[in-house]
Amino acid sequence: MFSFVLILTIMNGFNKNIQSRFLDSKPHMMITGSSADLESFKEKASKQLSKSDRIYNFETQDVVIKGYNGQLNGAVAQGLDVKALESIKPLEGINLKNNEVVLGMALADKFAIFEGDELTLLPPEVILLPAGEVGNFSNVIVKAIIDTDIEELDSQVIYYGYDKLSNLKTSKSRKLGFDIRLKSPNLADSYKTEWTSKYKNLNVQTWKDRDQSLFFALKLEKIIIGTIIAIATLITSFSIMTVLSLLLQQKRKEIANLRAIGLSIKDSYRIFSGVGFRLATLGLGGGFVFGVLVCGFLKITELNIMPEIYQDRSIPIDFDIKFLTLTAIAALLIAFIGSYLPVKTGIKKNIAETLKQ
Repeated sequence: MFSFVLILTIMNGFNKNIQSRFLDSKPHMMITGSSADLESFKEKASKQLSKSDRIYNFETQDVVIKGYNGQLNGAVAQGLDVKALESIKPLEGINLKNNEVVLGMALADKFAIFEGDELTLLPPEVILLPAGEVGNFSNVIVKAIIDTDIEELDSQVIYYGYDKLSNLKTSKSRKLGFDIRLKSPNLADSYKTEWTSKYKNLNVQTWKDRDQSLFFALKLEKIIIGTIIAIATLITSFSIMTVLSLLLQQKRKEIANLRAIGLSIKDSYRIFSGVGFRLATLGLGGGFVFGVLVCGFLKITELNIMPEIYQDRSIPIDFDIKFLTLTAIAALLIAFIGSYLPVKTGIKKNIAETLKQ
């Protein structure tokens, strides 16, 4: 029980940290479509969203990066307006002017570039042009290099100011839309359901949709590990039944004598089931309480014992009250079943048959 509570509480913490990093660095919802549909949507959605929710203009397009040494690499360029840039924690305080960009750490390492260096951005269709023909391109300055601790963003995404790469406006991959930041990101699914039915021509994506494979993998990992530990805990709890069965076998004549002088069958069940239940509760409950105390200690002290490759070296802890309550109820249920069944089958109703043995 101790391992079950400790491991799953830590996994909840890891999952919450990952989700928090994604919500800090990515839009909670992305709406794309034609300019006319977007304008109609913004006018109505602005009235529906709460005052603490924000809706920003954004544009996105595929680009090919050309480094100073001629190296080429594909990336996704995202143009955000000033307020949208401020809402992304790694980009706070960065004011992007015309032809200035921000790169992720992994992308910068790949091109061996630093802040202030120059890059050339090309639309993908330029690569298909005949030899000697020059298409549109944009020379940009690397204003800053950030580390979001999200591999997808650090290795693939380039940020720039909205509508500040004028030379790439005609790119066929360019899409316009809205970046929506919600005070309660979990409301994104309900908004999507409503807006998808109202605005058929718009593409509505939530933060869960974009990274559903990752979140599903994290959920599946927690379920599998939790199931394995739960089975191990259940097998261990069978020792309660074994101990009670041996006790009843050794004391069967004493029990029969007590029943012969007036102890009822119900009192027999109650006495010996109570002994088993108290022992089981002491073991399972002790492990549960000790696990909660250890998790609380790790949450308060924030010991930096993780390897240095992690940005946050402390062990993340997230107490899920619903999970802890269900675990406590399950422990009590296991304790009751494990103490009642051996007594029910071990104490015979026929006193004379027991005394003859």
